Amino acid sequence: MFKFTKKEEIILLVVIITLIIGSSLLIVKHVMNSDSEAKLTVNKENVQSNLNQLDNQDKQEQEEHKNNGDKILVQIGGAAKKPGVYKLREGSRIFQLLEKAEGPTSEADLDNINLAKEMIDGEKIIIPSESMEESKENHEEIKDRSSIQDNQSNKINLNTASKKELQKLYRVGPVLSEKIIQYRNQHGGFDKIDEIKKVSGIGDSTYLRNKDRLAI
Repeated sequence: MFKFTKKEEIILLVVIITLIIGSSLLIVKHVMNSDSEAKLTVNKENVQSNLNQLDNQDKQEQEEHKNNGDKILVQIGGAAKKPGVYKLREGSRIFQLLEKAEGPTSEADLDNINLAKEMIDGEKIIIPSESMEESKENHEEIKDRSSIQDNQSNKINLNTASKKELQKLYRVGPVLSEKIIQYRNQHGGFDKIDEIKKVSGIGDSTYLRNKDRLAI
C-alpha cells in the first residue's frame, strides 16, 4: 500500500479540489447556456407571435374600413320609385342612390341629370321627369311673357301719354312735353318713335337716351 508524504497528500488534495471546481463550473456554464438558448427561442417565438397578431389586426381594420367607410345621408325625390332618405358610403354617385331607391319611374328624364355626380352629406337629389320639364318650360314662357309685358308697361306711349308722363323722359320738361303733345295733335299722332326728333328741341342725343323707353 502506497503511502504519501504530507506534501504529496496536500498536492493531491489541491488537484482533486481543482478538478471538482472545474467540473462544477463546466456543468453550471452548460446549464446557463441551455437556459439562455431556451429563453431566447421563447422570446423569438413570442415576438413573432405578437407581430403576426398585430399584422392580422391591421389587415382586419383595413378590411372593415374598406367595407364600411364613412357614411353619408342623402335624400332622393322626383321620378324615383321609392323617394326617401338613404345611407350610402362617402363618395357615392347619383346612380348608386337611384339604385337604392329601386330605380327611376317610367316618366324619368335621365338625360337631364348627371348620374355620375358625386354626392355630399345632407344633399337632396331630384330625379327630373318629362312632366316636370314641360312645367318648367311653361313657367319660363309665362315668365318671359310677363317680363315683356312689364317692359311694355314701363314704356311711354307717344300717342297716349299725358304731359306729366312725358316729363319722365330724359331731358323732357314742361316745355318739351307740351311741344310733343302739340306735334301729336297736329299730325294725328306718331307713326314711329324716331319721329319724335321732328319736335323742336329734341335732337339725336335726347332721342338716343329715350328710345328704349318709347312706344307707339
